[in-house]
Amino acid sequence: MTNSVKILKYIKMILSESIEYEKLFEGSNLKFFPIDAKEGTKFPYIVSQRTNIMPGYSKDGNYTDEVYITVLVVSDTYDESVELIDQIRNILEFKKCSFEDGFKIRNIVCNSFSENIFRDAFIQSIDFKITI
Repeated sequence: MTNSVKILKYIKMILSESIEYEKLFEGSNLKFFPIDAKEGTKFPYIVSQRTNIMPGYSKDGNYTDEVYITVLVVSDTYDESVELIDQIRNILEFKKCSFEDGFKIRNIVCNSFSENIFRDAFIQSIDFKITI
């Protein structure tokens, strides 16, 4: 059985190994944080959080998990925040992959987008449903 609780580890791997991600963030010190960033972190940065796991069962036991995550991009400019969240969507949406340790992502789909502003930060949010 796959341990879906570790999903953020694999999302970070997918993003960091993406050619598009490398091109977009070349020369920047963009950081990826699970759940929350430390106070004073320099813009831009990414925060990701697992929000839910919905197991699928059959008479033989668990056959799949649907994992829900939220990815936030935090930037000091609106245009940069929109560009970054769009790039993350392009990298993750419809992604299917297997990892050396046997973890397998069957599909990633976008559920919703939202945006907000907090103090001097523009925040773009995207929710994904990931089938394991």
